[in-house]
Amino acid sequence: MMTRRWLRAALWASLLAAGSADASAAEVSVGGGVAHPGRYATNGGKGLIALLLEAGGIANGCSEVRVVGSTEGKPRVYRVNLWELMIDFQPDWTPQPGDTIYVNQHAEACLRDPQRFNELMREYLDARAVQPQPPPGWKKKVEGIGGGCGKLHYEEASKGRG
Repeated sequence: MMTRRWLRAALWASLLAAGSADASAAEVSVGGGVAHPGRYATNGGKGLIALLLEAGGIANGCSEVRVVGSTEGKPRVYRVNLWELMIDFQPDWTPQPGDTIYVNQHAEACLRDPQRFNELMREYLDARAVQPQPPPGWKKKVEGIGGGCGKLHYEEASKGRG
């Protein structure tokens, strides 16, 4: 148990250090449960989903992502729920140059079908490029995808919205 806590603390420390490190002004670091971790160009405001797909999509991760960076030397951490972003058809979240994007991973597979989730992310980007409103049947399509923890957290929050 103590080792697990130490590893988790070490991971967060390394993410904070990476997010605050002197990075190229136009790149972000993508890691965790993606197919091809590495540094990717933001190209003046490329969104989170576009960057994840450029990194080969979610491989063994979750639909929840942490974005770590710094503002005026102070660390900042954001939790982005990809499933929630897509079902509500919100604009793609834009990380800042120098940020570290980390796709959460779990001991068990969080997403039942990561390939289908990646396809849905591509469909989302294509649809958002055409119009700001979801296409007909969009919400049903997203609900049909197992969104792992992101879906569970969205449903829990929805119960409180009443």
